[in-house]
Amino acid sequence: MIKKLLDKKYLSPSALGKYLRCPMSFYYTYIEDIRDSDNSDEEEMDTRRFGTIFHTAAEMLYSDFADGLIVPHDYIQSLLNEKGHPTIRRIVERAFRKDLFNLENSQRPTPKLGGLQVINFEMVVTFLIKLLRYDLTLTRLQICGLEKEVRGTIPVTTADGNTIDVRIGGSIDRLDAVTDIEGKRRLRVIDYKTGRLTRRLNLSGIDDIFLPEKIGAHTDYFLQALLYAMIVSEESPSSPVSCALLYVQHVGDDNYSPLLSINNEEITDAHDYLPEFRKGLSQLIGDIINTNIPFTQTPDTARCQNCALHDFCH
Repeated sequence: MIKKLLDKKYLSPSALGKYLRCPMSFYYTYIEDIRDSDNSDEEEMDTRRFGTIFHTAAEMLYSDFADGLIVPHDYIQSLLNEKGHPTIRRIVERAFRKDLFNLENSQRPTPKLGGLQVINFEMVVTFLIKLLRYDLTLTRLQICGLEKEVRGTIPVTTADGNTIDVRIGGSIDRLDAVTDIEGKRRLRVIDYKTGRLTRRLNLSGIDDIFLPEKIGAHTDYFLQALLYAMIVSEESPSSPVSCALLYVQHVGDDNYSPLLSINNEEITDAHDYLPEFRKGLSQLIGDIINTNIPFTQTPDTARCQNCALHDFCH
């Protein structure tokens, strides 16, 4: 059973977050390969699809710069200055064709959008404009990767005392580099969020990330960001790497910063936190592959209410 898990391409932050939410849900999803997407309610699917379309559009927006090029301010300003934003709207239409209608490589015309689809279309356009305005404030924005797949390994001690290298990885929405206010170049691991930020994302310490009871505080966001930062830092050990959640609805807000915080300190360089994070991550994965630790149902039954695998457990 564990061999089947370790034979997978890699363990992703999403998988690790699911284990923290509910080990049994992790078991059904990643060991028994029972997926929950077909059972999601319509509202959740609409939200998920909207996020996917925005991510695709944001990738298309900077696709010409994805190989490490500096994005000129003139390029961003020209898109913003267009009356009616026709270029942005064409990008959004391409994203709809790809992710909603599956017409990416088809010559068929784009179907007429319905009422909710029109609203979502305009929202994606608005979000891209907000993103561009935010990016215009950055100094020497360099796109190092879009939907960039990264992989690494982490040593894990097994139940019998042996050490094995476990593959980890995933896809970074945007990896970029900017010049900070001190004139230093800094890599940024960015995860786009299309929802609303209800409170500042701050943890008291790295240990919180690996406590199942803390998952409601979005500790899985920190897990994903720091896991990616860890892999990126191994490829670029001399570069500071910061962790950011870019809530596009809020990028124009006063005093908004996308950087995650630990103990009220923004993560401007993940290197400062990685030794403790590696230790916690290794222990978490060790627990997952430990055959002496069963995959049990979460004691927080409130999480079960929105779980599409609910019927398998009850």
